[in-house]
Amino acid sequence: MAHTLGMFGLSFPVGWLVDRLGRTKMILSGSLILMAACLLAPLSAEVCWLIVALFLLGLGWNCFNSSRGYSYPLIKYLKTREVYRGYECIKA
Repeated sequence: MAHTLGMFGLSFPVGWLVDRLGRTKMILSGSLILMAACLLAPLSAEVCWLIVALFLLGLGWNCFNSSRGYSYPLIKYLKTREVYRGYECIKA
């Protein structure tokens, strides 16, 4: 639950931060949060610290992957497809 909350629950605030701070800073901060989670998880002696580490893991993933821009390959594909369709219409 904590991992899912960190991964998806904060998508809108993280998206706002990406727009505000920039992609590079958010990718770096996401990487640092992921490293902190990876260090904290194996050292967790109690369940509450493991829950914190899982939340940080989800939040770091969210910061890192939200900044990469999943839509770019889709937009590039659609533009290429439109150009091809346009060429095909002109040729026919």
